[in-house]
Amino acid sequence: MNEIRRGTLQEQTFYEQVGGEETFRRLVHRFYEGVAGDPELRAMYPEEDLGPAEERLRLFLMQYWGGPTTYGERRGHPRLRMRHVPFTVDRSAHDAWLRHMR
Repeated sequence: MNEIRRGTLQEQTFYEQVGGEETFRRLVHRFYEGVAGDPELRAMYPEEDLGPAEERLRLFLMQYWGGPTTYGERRGHPRLRMRHVPFTVDRSAHDAWLRHMR
């Protein structure tokens, strides 16, 4: 994992400003606790264990918001549209996703 340089608030990434990896770990863990109990969203995860999906989302969000580039190093370009084609993401699923992310 690449180290993130610490600097003044103006030099810091959003990732650093919000508390780094621990913040993203908590956020994504709470999100997947909600997904686990949501029949609509849970059906989109074929894996019995949500742990790998949780790790992928955490690494993606960390990289997106200026943290380590571990996601890209492990999985390449996110290709979000391609990765989500198999899933029906209608308004209801969209709203459920946002509800759990809040």
